[in-house]
Amino acid sequence: MNPVKVLLKDRLDQVHALNAVAGTPLRQFLKQKYIPRDSIICYVNNEIIDDQTYIIKQSEEVVLDMVRAYQLPEYCRTLRLWEDGSVEATPENSESVYTKNVLWFNDSGICDLKETQFNKEEFIQYVNDMFVQGVMDKSLIKEGGSIVLALSGGRDSLALLYLLRINKDRLPKHHIIGVTVAETVAAPEDMKRAKEAITNLDVTDYTILPLEYVNETMRFKNGFGTAIEKVLTTEGRGHSITLWHHVMRSCIERFARERGVFNISFGYHFEDLLASVFRSYTLGTLIGETAPIRTWGEFTHVSPLWTITKKELTLYLNFVAPETHSKQGSPTDYDRGDHNRDINYFMTDLLSSVWPGLGFNMFESLERLTDNYAIKQPRFDTCENCNITYTHAYGEDVDQRKYKHVCNHCSHLIEVGEISILRPVR
Repeated sequence: MNPVKVLLKDRLDQVHALNAVAGTPLRQFLKQKYIPRDSIICYVNNEIIDDQTYIIKQSEEVVLDMVRAYQLPEYCRTLRLWEDGSVEATPENSESVYTKNVLWFNDSGICDLKETQFNKEEFIQYVNDMFVQGVMDKSLIKEGGSIVLALSGGRDSLALLYLLRINKDRLPKHHIIGVTVAETVAAPEDMKRAKEAITNLDVTDYTILPLEYVNETMRFKNGFGTAIEKVLTTEGRGHSITLWHHVMRSCIERFARERGVFNISFGYHFEDLLASVFRSYTLGTLIGETAPIRTWGEFTHVSPLWTITKKELTLYLNFVAPETHSKQGSPTDYDRGDHNRDINYFMTDLLSSVWPGLGFNMFESLERLTDNYAIKQPRFDTCENCNITYTHAYGEDVDQRKYKHVCNHCSHLIEVGEISILRPVR
């Protein structure tokens, strides 16, 4: 069957012929061509139709009339979202394992897609260089300093451990204090991988915090398992995953205080941080003074993976680590998360696909806003139950805690009977 020609008329008096297949819903065609629904009005045989319900037909004339005056076709071709005859095709390269794309704007405001292909050895060197540059540019590691490294055994924290050790001679001299919260946030398989990596990479200062440590830190009446199951069944996945992370961070902070070290490193990668920035803008909250480093009460949280994407760190582990260390099991019901979480990661991936490198612009904008406008940083308190450092970034107007002397999670756990009331409500 011959393709159907769909005509896109832009506001610059240009007409672009796009191939479609008869029987395809127009809404699907628009998504395939990265044409936003709200940017066009659709005419079929000179009559306005609903682009959400229309099915493309062989015998009908379909015209998409853009209502916005921007160069969508030119942009889509620059990004190779449209790969028609006017677009230079990327040549096949059997040696390439990865292509890095970045959208670059010149001084005249015209964009160009910068594309670099890497073979295996080049890719490993690229990730090592990006990691070292990211650490050095933001001074994430101090000469002679100690770092508490939260090591769950998942791909992110394992990649961070490998990068720190493989590049140790290129970084300021530092001491790694590895710590894993066991039997709760770390599955047995993850804990096994963490211990293997610690041994293979000659990290001698490593502690596994047992379940007893967790229950003691959180003061659970019936134990971690009962508490998180109750939160899951009464509040849903969105609350159970935040409690899951909360328990981990409470134990890590307690451990760091006991060791007298207040520099904590997490395996948050590029998309984790971009999703956090995106979420902070949509909610009107603050995540800290920068994406890769932020003051959190008495602690400094650093994210050395801030320049590296999840895909890149996964490939890196595939190339430099034992095969089992690049694997990751499926999330449990407790740490699956809900749609409020998923939409932020979906938007992060979607935005990065249509604006490669956008995250670096967002990170820089966060720093400029903080520096240039003297944005007031949130107030921090220490929970009187679990001793976690928590923020009032959401504001008193949305503070739903019934028990104001504890953090939000512990306040809820008091309400559902999983921890005891320490003292009356203020």
